[in-house]
Amino acid sequence: MISSKAIADEIRAHIIETRPPGKQEVTFADRSSLVTSGILDSVGVFTLVAFIEHRFGIEVSDDELQWNTFESVDAITRLVESKLA
Repeated sequence: MISSKAIADEIRAHIIETRPPGKQEVTFADRSSLVTSGILDSVGVFTLVAFIEHRFGIEVSDDELQWNTFESVDAITRLVESKLA
C-alpha cells in the first residue's frame, strides 16, 4: 500500500504543476487552504479529481465534490486514503 507521504507528495506535485497562472509564486504547506489562497479553483478541482481517480484508481463521488474535501493537501490525502482503505 502507498504511504500517506507518497500520496501527499504526488498530490502536492500535481497542484504545483497545474495551479493557475498568477498563482505560480504562491507557496503553500500541506495544511494551507488551497481554496482561500486561490491555488485551487473549480477548474483546478476537476483537474485534480481526474488526476487522483486515474493515478490511484479510485472514484470520487458527486457527494464528495465539496470545497472542504479539497481545502488542503492534507484533506485531499485523507480522501484518497479513505478510498484506498
